[in-house]
Amino acid sequence: MVDRLGPRYASTLGWLFATMVSMLFVYRPPLSLLMLFLWKVVGLLPRAVPPVVIARKYRDARASVLSAFNAALTLISLAGPTIIGIVASTDPALPSILRATTLLIPIVII
Repeated sequence: MVDRLGPRYASTLGWLFATMVSMLFVYRPPLSLLMLFLWKVVGLLPRAVPPVVIARKYRDARASVLSAFNAALTLISLAGPTIIGIVASTDPALPSILRATTLLIPIVII
């Protein structure tokens, strides 16, 4: 790819691809098997409790766990674009305007 496009364009395309992949994890968090397991555990409440109470506890627990999980996953996944922006800003093969732009990404995120 470097032979065809040259080091400048190959580096630009590589960093753009890395940024797109890292931003994908920010906006599309994957479903976790741990979350599904937690939902099943919450559903295994004692049988003596009326079904309405079980359903209410299940719904409330699922909503709070899911919101906490999504918030934590979003905060963790923001590290990807930040690291990519900082590292890409030091790549001498990138044009100076793209280096400034990639350095701006972590500043905006932080």
